Amino acid sequence: ALAITIMPDDIKNSTYLSTLSGSTSYYHRIRIAKTGWRMFIDRPLTGQGLNTVMANYARFRVPEEEGIWYAHNSYLQVACETGVFGLAAVRWLVFRIIFIGFVSLKQISGGLLRCLFAGLFGGICSYLLMSSVEVTHYMLQLAVLFYFALGLFVSIKKVGSEYGKV
Repeated sequence: ALAITIMPDDIKNSTYLSTLSGSTSYYHRIRIAKTGWRMFIDRPLTGQGLNTVMANYARFRVPEEEGIWYAHNSYLQVACETGVFGLAAVRWLVFRIIFIGFVSLKQISGGLLRCLFAGLFGGICSYLLMSSVEVTHYMLQLAVLFYFALGLFVSIKKVGSEYGKV
């Protein structure tokens, strides 16, 4: 609220800012999630097929929603496209990354490698958290950066756990 009060009037009164700070964006995302849930429930085991959410969106869209949208949630998008088995595979990967991260933070005893590992782990966790409010795996630049960071993460874990203090 404080940040909005010190903004110039032309920015404070803009339609874009009111859409972001108001409830319009919130209700829009709820409607998208309901549509995604309808898609998932229609074919919970196999999903609708890879990259078909937008092609099937109109069939499952809630009546008050307009347009065609991605799910705005990577995990819901995966569930719609690949069903419970695909979602289980993605969830396993996420939990495995988090588990390895916390265990390895204890094993890497210090120095530069520990700092690099902690930074990469924080960035990877941020990406995974952001995936719950946006479809990040369809943004090629972010996906490449994520997998590059994941490769460094595993490499530093291996070097740090083998050589200890660096």
